Amino acid sequence: MQQQQQSKVWIILVTLWIINGSSFLAIKVAIDDIPPFLSAGLRFSIAGAILFTLFYLRRHHVHEKITRQQWKYALVIGAALFLGGQGLLTWGTQYLSSRITGLLNSTIPLWIAVISFFIYRKPMPKSIILGLVAGFTGLMLLIVPSLGTNSLNPIGVAALLISSIAWGFGSIYSSKIQLPVSVFASSGMIMLSGGLMLSIVGISLGEYNHIDFSELISGQSLIAQIYLIAIITVVGFSD
Repeated sequence: MQQQQQSKVWIILVTLWIINGSSFLAIKVAIDDIPPFLSAGLRFSIAGAILFTLFYLRRHHVHEKITRQQWKYALVIGAALFLGGQGLLTWGTQYLSSRITGLLNSTIPLWIAVISFFIYRKPMPKSIILGLVAGFTGLMLLIVPSLGTNSLNPIGVAALLISSIAWGFGSIYSSKIQLPVSVFASSGMIMLSGGLMLSIVGISLGEYNHIDFSELISGQSLIAQIYLIAIITVVGFSD
């Protein structure tokens, strides 16, 4: 029995690693034909609508009512996680390789620890400090070979670092407020809020002008966008 449980844990971990790792490549492929903020806006708006629909189809709303205050919380978290976090990540990916994007995105735990320490005065145990130092050292060893090459575009690097900080803020904030217990409701609310804001930014920047409606979006970009919506977002945020 214990061996079966351990096998299940490893299967889940490997699946999450594959899903998370493939997301950066999928974003890179999707934005070949779909502008970044509109791509992210579509991704989270559709995924949020799917999750919110499941919340009602499974009749979770009968046992749990969503309050106006919780929608306000969802707007704040949606702005931090999806507009600032995923939005800037998607936008910055056009200047970086998917490998560098993934490496810079892995700094999120570091920013969470730093923000918690300086803003919330949360002390860091020695084990956490050692882990962060080891992780940051490993990150530098992986990035150093790219120094002096065109793979570290400063605009993309800045976007990814701000993205990681925004995700850190959103993660900390979400742990301090009360959202609906149902993952379909809480994730759906945050995604709908973030997706709407991303779409507004994309339209405001005139990204729709970069879409050639006389030509079809390539099959690769379309498949990547569907993969981001269905697997990375709906499955990834509701497991």
